[in-house]
Amino acid sequence: MTLQLKVSGLPAFQAPEVIIPRLAQKGARVSQVIRHDGALVFRAEGSVAPGVYVEEGGKDARPLVLDSRQSFHVNPVAAGGLVAVHRGQPGRIPALVEEVLFIDGETVVMRVPGQTVGVSGDGTTALVADVPGKTLHRVDLPTRTRTRAAGFAAGMNPHLAPVLALDVNGKRALFMDAREERCDGSLELLDLESGTVKRLLGPSPAPSRVCGAFSPSGNMIALEMRVGDTPQFRMLRIQGDEPGAVALKLEIAEPLSVPAFLDENHVVLPLTLTTHPNATYGPVELVMVSLVNGTTVPITRGGEVRGRARVEGDAVLLEGGDVVLRIPWRAG
Repeated sequence: MTLQLKVSGLPAFQAPEVIIPRLAQKGARVSQVIRHDGALVFRAEGSVAPGVYVEEGGKDARPLVLDSRQSFHVNPVAAGGLVAVHRGQPGRIPALVEEVLFIDGETVVMRVPGQTVGVSGDGTTALVADVPGKTLHRVDLPTRTRTRAAGFAAGMNPHLAPVLALDVNGKRALFMDAREERCDGSLELLDLESGTVKRLLGPSPAPSRVCGAFSPSGNMIALEMRVGDTPQFRMLRIQGDEPGAVALKLEIAEPLSVPAFLDENHVVLPLTLTTHPNATYGPVELVMVSLVNGTTVPITRGGEVRGRARVEGDAVLLEGGDVVLRIPWRAG
């Protein structure tokens, strides 16, 4: 995986640092790797008991939570000082995540029913979407308490649980709702203090999925993925509480994840810019997108990007694959 050259006037990126769990170097099969408080958290199996592990400093990996005959554990997420882990039952076909565990050290301090979780930028608030229960749960991470934030139609298949985004201060959230199993995605804005929900986009014709993201100042963008025989992906600015200008439009199926903002006008996220005749997606790269003119700049080259992007100070982190990529960047 190599780095693309700087484009004049746009943010510049340096060579990536590839961070590999030591357990992988010892032969374990490792995936879903994230960074949390300087440690690596990941799922491991193969030569070790399957489950979620943590590696801190120069210490050997230790189990955070292990699988059993009754449960499996996947997709760790940094949640302030806690780690959120998705738990499901292995006997179901297809397997379905049923709850989110919030873990402090090796202790499960909360269990919240749901399939997916989003966390505010300041690490104080989490939102868990429970599709079968048609409920969004708000979790106050410092006090480790939860309340019902809102209900939603939640007509989609639970395996298509919404991608969630919260603003920096945990006051607002963006989530997908749907009224039918094939997923007629609409983007909803939730005020986490009042519980008020307002529709920003859609519903889009099924099958479709949507998600959104907040900039550091609280501005919003929406991502819409219409799938089927003629796929179409759009990235739009939200002006006020209404869809605004289309920043990017691609007639290609795309993986859907929350973009990470470099500044108010530039985001990074995994995208495919070319099609593949025998696959849902073409080669996926980490790509920077200008929200001003739609310019796309691949940051990686190799077509094997997996996971999601986030910005940590002067670096972009690509997490959720079998390694973490840390890519220093600076403004153009």
